[in-house]
Amino acid sequence: MAATAGLTAAASLYLQYAARIPPFSPRFQWPCHRDLLASQSTLDAILFEHSPPGESTDEYDRSFLKHLVKHIDTAIEHGTDEDAAWLNIAKQDWAVDDALLERYVALVSMPDSTAILGAPAPKPILSRHYFPLPTTAQPPHPLLGPCGSVVLREEGMAISQGTTGLKTWEASLRLAAYLVSTGLLSGETDARILELGSGAGFLGLVCAQLISCLSHGSLYLTDLEGQVLDRLRETASLNHIEPIEILPLDWTEVQAKEDQAVSFLQTINATCILAADVVYDPSLVSSLACTLRTALLGRDRDPCPAYLGDRSKPFALVSSTIRNPDTYSQFLQALTDQKLQWRQLDPVKPNWSSLPGLPIFPSSHDPTTEGQVTIIEIQLVSPR
Repeated sequence: MAATAGLTAAASLYLQYAARIPPFSPRFQWPCHRDLLASQSTLDAILFEHSPPGESTDEYDRSFLKHLVKHIDTAIEHGTDEDAAWLNIAKQDWAVDDALLERYVALVSMPDSTAILGAPAPKPILSRHYFPLPTTAQPPHPLLGPCGSVVLREEGMAISQGTTGLKTWEASLRLAAYLVSTGLLSGETDARILELGSGAGFLGLVCAQLISCLSHGSLYLTDLEGQVLDRLRETASLNHIEPIEILPLDWTEVQAKEDQAVSFLQTINATCILAADVVYDPSLVSSLACTLRTALLGRDRDPCPAYLGDRSKPFALVSSTIRNPDTYSQFLQALTDQKLQWRQLDPVKPNWSSLPGLPIFPSSHDPTTEGQVTIIEIQLVSPR
């Protein structure tokens, strides 16, 4: 029993470590004391020796180990005789694992580059976000089982300070978790998925792996031409996921009914439109709503559902972190003006089935201070 609990605790820590969640965050989910003690002998190998090389940084590892050792010390201090019997280790023999302690001491002993060179630019850091898959062409992960993953490049300062990083993509994380847990895309026989405002590409690359088992499926990731689209292509290349269509799309050109932009959406003829963290600029909400309507209309078909939620007809899912309620209200009104109907979906965070209590795509986002995330489903107004 202790061995199983230890592996579960190690998996939970591994997922959060790989995602580079700040270990000092109140949202970091540490295992209970005795599960942490049961796991610690495996942690050095799992976290550091078996992780893909070159993804973390010394700064993050030092911070992570500082808090890990502190939590292990606390677990030892508060351990009970019952815990000792469960672990089958006498209390007087409890200690922080030598390999973890040696690694931490080595990192702490390294010279501080800022003291020598001043304050250099923060190092980029790679975060890897795992998610469960029912089947995968890749061998199952030795700790997590069948799963996919997406790697993102982030600025080191965002991670070390815990001010941006994953929080920027919270709406993407929650929509991706919804798609993973519901199996929504796997039920499509001829999925044509369009993402608006793809940004760094996290949501789109999750979708690419979800539809990879389909015999007929296509995915189109869009954003503004220039630096944003270059970043999107970089993320796709970093993850070695092909083929993906990465294309420019300007919502204002769709609203202006420019032939190329409208024809582009008609040609795709999407069955599912996705967007996350796109409702932030009041000047763009009407263009976004118009683009959603144009994409839902497609070409040469009857796109109107018999009822809201009829997914035999085209639908859109838009996930938003509501930082400004007025802007979000303007967006909902713009949907109504475009003769679009919407409903809010279940906001509950789905968990890994094998890791009770740990949500798919854990993060340090605090909804009370940084905004609630809401997901809505949008379709054309049903005929009366």
